[in-house]
Amino acid sequence: PWSWLVDFAFTEPLCEAFGFEFIVARYPDHVDRVLPWFEVVRTLPSLDPEGSKERWIDFHEKTRMALVKAHGERVLIFDVREGWAPLLAFLEVDDPKLASEDFPRVNDVQSLKTVRKVMDFIALFLPLWPALVLYAIYALTRKKLKTA
Repeated sequence: PWSWLVDFAFTEPLCEAFGFEFIVARYPDHVDRVLPWFEVVRTLPSLDPEGSKERWIDFHEKTRMALVKAHGERVLIFDVREGWAPLLAFLEVDDPKLASEDFPRVNDVQSLKTVRKVMDFIALFLPLWPALVLYAIYALTRKKLKTA
């Protein structure tokens, strides 16, 4: 069963410690098994209970305030959308060229979706890959035998 492979029970004490509901969808509820070796994971609305976004925002704000209170000016609350300038100023690095550049966006949504599509393509045709390798070996050895 799915629970043998993935056990989310470890999240229960974390959720209790931070005041969040412990909601974990079981295997048939959030995973579609299209083929025996290929699964499509989807999120159900039940996994995002009412007010959860506001509680996460509140939790992060409290964490930020506690950091600032404990460490004062040694803490930088950094938003990557602001670019390099605030980070360079905090680190006391004088590099006007870098400060004028945009912050790199490596993990934007579109690139992650593209990677996911490539991975899904590879996984979907997984049983076909060994057959292609065997055929390539066969074709190469057959060609060598003909020329010998």
